[in-house]
Amino acid sequence: MRCLVLINPNSGRAQEAEGAVASLRDAGLEVEIERPKDLTAARGLIKRRAADVDAIVVAGGDGTFHGLAERLVAARKPLGILPLGTANDLARALHIPNDLKQAAKVVAAGRRKRIDLGRAGHTLFFNVATIGLGAEVPRFHRGERKRHLGILSYPISLWLAWRQNRSFRARIECDGTTASGRFIHIAVGNGPNFGGGLVVDEDCRIDDETLYLYAIKPVGLWRLMRLAPWIRAGQLRPWPEVLTLRGKRISVSTPGHRRRLNLDGELNGRTPRVFTVEPKVLEVFVPRAQV
Repeated sequence: MRCLVLINPNSGRAQEAEGAVASLRDAGLEVEIERPKDLTAARGLIKRRAADVDAIVVAGGDGTFHGLAERLVAARKPLGILPLGTANDLARALHIPNDLKQAAKVVAAGRRKRIDLGRAGHTLFFNVATIGLGAEVPRFHRGERKRHLGILSYPISLWLAWRQNRSFRARIECDGTTASGRFIHIAVGNGPNFGGGLVVDEDCRIDDETLYLYAIKPVGLWRLMRLAPWIRAGQLRPWPEVLTLRGKRISVSTPGHRRRLNLDGELNGRTPRVFTVEPKVLEVFVPRAQV
């Protein structure tokens, strides 16, 4: 199998990816390595080289996969995932190990499955879209805090965002069901994980052709902390402070103020937005248990 391997040179773990590439070669794969300077260069490489390889392997974090989503789908080649990021929520959803050499073994084993992607307007996303509290977290989840604290930086950034976040009016439509009210946070999941292990819904799978929404109504900090273990686990349906819906098409509008939208941890436009699911559009290498 001939693989095009793209390594994000800006990742703090980029050097570790070299060992993973060696594991691919040891397994008998023919490997061509590229280290694109940015996402634009990476998209260009995929467009030019996809026809000449059997698979595309990307070493990067969730932001890298998000930025390459359209091009990866268009390439029609199976995707190998080497998780280099802080949260690695896409890899988590597929049970791909964080250890890069173990992740390389998943690619070398050759087992594949097809997964869904979500679409927010015209933009594809792998994991989760957030509005409100979750969309404000990236303002705090960066730089020295993210670099030094790693995955622990997300809950700290979440608390800082909560201090400045205000509730907002929203109208939500899901496959014919309509809900309106004030909320502090809305999440729409194609895949189950976001924020380094938070779960949008315990039933959510990245290949079940369904979107999952939860929306938190205005609550105080102590109540939010009490809800936190269930929020993290995606076990939200018993709680009156949380609205949960699931379906194929979800629209969210925020009358009076266009709210920021976060897709896969990256800020990407504002409301209103329509979310749909693109079923089974990308083939990925996965561990045996996921086939």
